[in-house]
Amino acid sequence: MKQLLIMIFLFFVTYIRAQEDFSKKEFEKVIKTIKQTSLYQLTDSEIYEGAVRGVLQKLDEKNQGAAKFKVNTLLIPEKKNFLDAELSGEFAGIGAVLKFDKDKGDRYPLVTEVLEGGARDAGIQAGDEIIKIDDYLVTSAKHISDVILKIRGKEGSKVKLSIVRNGDLMVKNVLRKKIIYKNVDLSFPRPQLGMLRIKSFNNKTYDETKEALMKMKKSEPSSCMVDLRANSGGALQEGVKTLELFAHKGDLLFQVEKNNGKYEIFKATQDGIDVNCKWAVLVDGDTGSFAEVFSNALKALKQATVIGNPTQGKNSVESVLNLDNGYAIKYTIGKIHGPQGQQWEQNGIRPDVFINFESGDPSKENHLVNSAINFLVR
Repeated sequence: MKQLLIMIFLFFVTYIRAQEDFSKKEFEKVIKTIKQTSLYQLTDSEIYEGAVRGVLQKLDEKNQGAAKFKVNTLLIPEKKNFLDAELSGEFAGIGAVLKFDKDKGDRYPLVTEVLEGGARDAGIQAGDEIIKIDDYLVTSAKHISDVILKIRGKEGSKVKLSIVRNGDLMVKNVLRKKIIYKNVDLSFPRPQLGMLRIKSFNNKTYDETKEALMKMKKSEPSSCMVDLRANSGGALQEGVKTLELFAHKGDLLFQVEKNNGKYEIFKATQDGIDVNCKWAVLVDGDTGSFAEVFSNALKALKQATVIGNPTQGKNSVESVLNLDNGYAIKYTIGKIHGPQGQQWEQNGIRPDVFINFESGDPSKENHLVNSAINFLVR
C-alpha cells in the first residue's frame, strides 16, 4: 500500500512538472515542425500574432470570474481607434445610441436614443432596429463595437442603413457628422428632484459632472438621483475624479489588488460638492466596471441608496499598451475591491431596493424611475 501511494505521488509530481515545463525549447520545436511539414503555412507575422492572442487568452482563463468579458485582448488598429474615440468623446458618426448584446439574445442593434446629428436629420427614431449597414449584415456582428465601427467613418461621408420599424423595412442614407458626445445630462423630472445621468467615464465626464452638480446645488433640490444605467465604465482616473465630487476628503473609495499581492488604496483627496439632498443611484444589468465601483462606493459610504437590477459583475482594471504597428493590447493589471473588501465579480452589485425591469423597454424604465422617485420623496 505504501509503495502504491509513493507511485501515485511520483506520478502527480511528474505530471505537474510536465505541465510546467512547456518552455521556449518546446515552442520553437512546434514552430519549426509546423513550418516544415504543415499543409497550411503561416508567416512569421501570423505566428507572432497568434502567440500574442494565445497569451492574452491565457490571462482571461486565469480570471475565470471575468472570462465572459474577454478583457485581455489584441486590438486591431480600427478597434484601438474606436477605444480612443470613446474615451475622448469626439468622433464622426450619425448621432444615435445603440443597444446590442448577443449574449442576452439581441438579434439586431436597437436605437435607444437619437441625438443631434445625421440620424435625426434622416428620420431615424428610437425603437428602430438596424439590420444592415451598407452591405454588412449585422447578424454577423459579435459585439456592439463591430456595429459601431461599420456606422462610423469619415466626416461628410454617408452610410446606408436598412432598418425595421413596426415591422416595416426602410432604407435611410445618413450623413456622418462630427459628434461631440455630451456625457452627462441634468434634468428635473419633478419639483425639488434633480436627476443626473452619467453615460460613461471618459475625458469629459469630470468637468461635465462638476458643472451639473453646481447647477443642481443652486436649485436646492431635496431629492437627487444619479442614473448609471447602461454605463459600462471607462477611464479609471476620470472615474476617480468624478467619484470624489460625491465624497468627503479622506473617504475610502475602493482598493485595487495588484500583481505583487499589495493593494493600492484610493481615498478622496478633496471634498466634493455638497448638494445637501437625499441621493439614489439607478443601476441595471448593463451597469459595469467603474460604474459599479461608483455605485458601490456611494452605497458603502451611506451616501446613496442603490435602486434597480443587479449590475454586470466586472471588477477588473485594464491597461492599454500601444504597439508600433498600430495595434494595441488591453490586459488586466488589477482587481477592484470595495472600501471594506467587498467583491461583486460575476454576481454584480446587489441593489438596496430591487426593482425588476428590462433595459430598452421605455414603459418599464419609466416604472423604475417612478419607483425611485417614490422612494426618495416618501
